Amino acid sequence: MAGVAPPPRPEKKPVKFSNLLLGAGLNMFEVTTLGQPLEVVKTTMAANRKDGMAAAISRIWGRGGVLGFYQGLIPWAWIEASTKGAVLLFVASEAEYYVRAAGAPSFVAGIS
Repeated sequence: MAGVAPPPRPEKKPVKFSNLLLGAGLNMFEVTTLGQPLEVVKTTMAANRKDGMAAAISRIWGRGGVLGFYQGLIPWAWIEASTKGAVLLFVASEAEYYVRAAGAPSFVAGIS
């Protein structure tokens, strides 16, 4: 069929600073609510092999209540989480653009 134009090339969306902040914020939330407390429980269980999960949580609680779950490397975890979250959203946006530019439909580009 003559005269059929190729599909238009997808438009590259600019990376918004708000999206980078969103990625950093979501990852910080995950590290603060689940990541660090579970890491402390895991480390306590590894150091005290005879303890089960309940005993490890009791041991941590006895060390400082809720703050006992945030002892250790929490500043390092926050720095890593904030940068990782921003980078992941940036890379996901770029990867989606290049997959769409290669001819994949939006659904496949979003999943990949």
